Amino acid sequence: MASALTKVASTKSILAPSMTLKGHRAYIKSISYFPDGQRMISGSDDTTTRQWDLKEGKEIEEVRDVREEEVHAVAVSRDSRWIVTGSGDWGDADL
Repeated sequence: MASALTKVASTKSILAPSMTLKGHRAYIKSISYFPDGQRMISGSDDTTTRQWDLKEGKEIEEVRDVREEEVHAVAVSRDSRWIVTGSGDWGDADL
């Protein structure tokens, strides 16, 4: 039993970022992937929601002024037609 614990303790983490997506000017609070796995949505304390191309590692679109406060949650519908954002402004959600 002691040898199994020793083996687990000596294993190093190999996690490393595969890419860095730059654009938000504050903390990112939420991300959601599109069903195709090629795109992602992120929501941030900078009040923006951004769509990313994960193959190219670039921003596709930035949406401002949808939320008056920080974006705390983002979600993508199963058919990729809708993106939902949520923030701290009294529990509102916009499509």
